[in-house]
Amino acid sequence: MMRQNFLRRFFRGPWFKSEPDESPEAQQAWSLSARLAAVSHLYTKIVPSDLADLIKEAKMLHPEVAHHADRRDEAMRVWAARAKQREST
Repeated sequence: MMRQNFLRRFFRGPWFKSEPDESPEAQQAWSLSARLAAVSHLYTKIVPSDLADLIKEAKMLHPEVAHHADRRDEAMRVWAARAKQREST
């Protein structure tokens, strides 16, 4: 690891541009979009359309996060249905 960092610094020249992943602003933007992707799909129905579009775009950018959000929502629906069924018996 140290050798790799040394070589990277040694060969770095004026043509070198830092990768966006190293930028704190890029990391913050990535974090915000991942958090938007993690919200429930139901939010897209109750928030303004411009925010709903951002949520949908974030879900496309982070499909794995969106998938887990969908699984969480489905688990909550199943839990609520079972709780309602237990109440009625």
